[in-house]
Amino acid sequence: MRIAICDDSKENLALLEDVVDGLKLRETEVECFENGESLLRYISDSKENFYQIYLLDIEMPGINGLETAKQIREIDKRAIIIFVTAYSDYVFSSFEVQPFRFINKPVDREKLENVIHAAVNYIYTSKRYIFISVDKAKIQLCCEDIMYFEGDKRKVNVYLPEETYSFYSKMSDIEKMVDNSWFVRIHVSFIVNMDYVKAIYTDEIVLNNGAHLPISRKYQRSVKLEHMRYLKWRMGL
Repeated sequence: MRIAICDDSKENLALLEDVVDGLKLRETEVECFENGESLLRYISDSKENFYQIYLLDIEMPGINGLETAKQIREIDKRAIIIFVTAYSDYVFSSFEVQPFRFINKPVDREKLENVIHAAVNYIYTSKRYIFISVDKAKIQLCCEDIMYFEGDKRKVNVYLPEETYSFYSKMSDIEKMVDNSWFVRIHVSFIVNMDYVKAIYTDEIVLNNGAHLPISRKYQRSVKLEHMRYLKWRMGL
């Protein structure tokens, strides 16, 4: 587990590092940065050795926390981003970068500990796998890589960012296989991973990759309720 902390205040930086170190997470590496530029430079130089969790101050000189998060998202869609801020106005403007939680300043140690534990637990639970049979081969798929499922007569198509598989199954069986904390049924033929949702309209959902999927009238109310619950869970509300 690699955790990056970025805050222009040395006092806050020391506090955040002390709290994370105090959790004694196994095999965890923590690195601190005093501005967004140095963090982004380090990520760029390290190529593929990214962090799983980022604790970002929003109000920083130069590249602020929101812009830093946007650039992180361009290279890592799955990272956990936790904003540390004294300004609640940023909550809604930050949805684009899909933050995991907000920590208010002054930082409450107990709340920060709970958020870090929740982030670590989310990382491990999202690594769950499902197994499908394709052409007599058993294929293992990580749930966090699945964007959505599509029912197609007697088969189900599963869409990942870079590939698609087709296998014999029923959508009702898929619902039992996945975690309903972040997978939601939007149509008789579609189940979507809410981690990939960019926008929800009355009769369709738009994913981060630009795909438009229909929301049937039967599921319109439940989709909005489930997505709101999901956002509140992600935001720690």
